Amino acid sequence: MNKKCIFIIFAACILVLGACFSAWRGDEGTISISIGGGEAVGRAAAGTTGGAATDGDGEFSWPDEVFHTITFSGGSGPGPNQSGIKGGKTVHFSVAPGQWTITIEAFYTNKEDSTKGVIGPLAEGSRTVNIKSGPNGTVVIPMSIKVIDDDDDTNSGKAGTLRWAIQDVVQMSKKNIDIVIDLPEGDNEIILKGTLPDIEGKSVTIRAKKDVTIKRFSNNFIASFFTIGEGGTLILDGPITIDGGNQDNPSIDSPIAPLITINGGAFIMNKDVTLQNNTNNNGKGGGVSVDGNGTFTMNNGTISGNKAITTTATDDSKGGGVYVLNGTFTMKGGTIKGNIAAASGTPLPAEGYGGGVYVDDNGKFIKTGGTINGVDDPSLSTVSPDANTTQPSGQGNAVFVTEKTDPTDATIVVRIGNKKDTTIGPTDNLDSETTDEWDN
Repeated sequence: MNKKCIFIIFAACILVLGACFSAWRGDEGTISISIGGGEAVGRAAAGTTGGAATDGDGEFSWPDEVFHTITFSGGSGPGPNQSGIKGGKTVHFSVAPGQWTITIEAFYTNKEDSTKGVIGPLAEGSRTVNIKSGPNGTVVIPMSIKVIDDDDDTNSGKAGTLRWAIQDVVQMSKKNIDIVIDLPEGDNEIILKGTLPDIEGKSVTIRAKKDVTIKRFSNNFIASFFTIGEGGTLILDGPITIDGGNQDNPSIDSPIAPLITINGGAFIMNKDVTLQNNTNNNGKGGGVSVDGNGTFTMNNGTISGNKAITTTATDDSKGGGVYVLNGTFTMKGGTIKGNIAAASGTPLPAEGYGGGVYVDDNGKFIKTGGTINGVDDPSLSTVSPDANTTQPSGQGNAVFVTEKTDPTDATIVVRIGNKKDTTIGPTDNLDSETTDEWDN
């Protein structure tokens, strides 16, 4: 570990430094807390309101404008709290033995614009420890990055915004990052003005303390919200809704990408996450696309109201909810409903396939739970708004599995429910005309 940066990636180490306490009394416990810092090299371009830096080893550390507070709570008597602690400092404490919750927060002081004052906390972490008399063992307190500002500036990525968390902190760190969206009371939307930087080579978890919706600023933002590249993992924990706003203007200026693009990485979707209302006019995946041998694991949540649309007579649309080109989609829970794969060019030899899920010839689909809504009775003139559908007369309202390009290649493997692997032949598809709901 670099000696300049004992605290790496927002982890604070409570270290045993008994020799530092010449005045230690036998009825107290002694600990010291080392806060990361050190010489900053290669500061991120984050305008005048924020920033991050890496030390000589490329690990993340705060710039000089950041200070920390340390508070003790829950123990016997008042805690030896301190604030204004700069990075690179080691702070010593003597406390009464007992169970204490130690909380560390990081704040930013805007020295270039004093009217903005102190911003934060930009990171925080806490842990409950049992402190005994005398020297104590080593404890690590992980810290999470906090999103506390709903603004989005694609040029600066100011401190406290989601773009700053992805653009500066994640991109400059070698370690995995935990991001918590904790907007002020009354704020429940983040309006993105452009796509966020790709997530590659590390794991990023984004969760929210209360309901929050991430939306497009306008139809000029036509790319995916998140792209997960080689070696990257994105984990979404709710309550978070990602909304593509497809009701605004389904024109040539509308989105040409799914909400989430997986290109060699992994996407994990958990409880209370919703991917909704996106129109992909490129026709390949309204909600999520999987390529590059990537993986999508849906543990819970909802994918609804998305569209894969083509407007030319020769291109089929595929996967209103999920499009699996080259990779694996594992569905363990949640609901896929009300998505559409539609072809609208004239004349109409093109079709829509896989209103809920489309599995291409190098894809794999494993379903052990959850619900994919189909069409109860395709002869009816109207269907439930929760049904996944295809237009004008495609196949596989719930799920469609394509033919193999190479007939000598192995058949696509699909597992449904608790059944063993089922091979789907080159001309077979899993069509909702014969299966209303795939529900386990």
